Amino acid sequence: AILTEVVSNAFYLRGKVTLGGKLAARLDFACSVADPQ
Repeated sequence: AILTEVVSNAFYLRGKVTLGGKLAARLDFACSVADPQ
């Protein structure tokens, strides 16, 4: 995955999934960081 942007505690990423050397999926996704409780 490639980090494309960071806004506050959110990280936006872009990635791809390959299967047998061929592209199976491309996706953009976000993750956030939260304090454990």
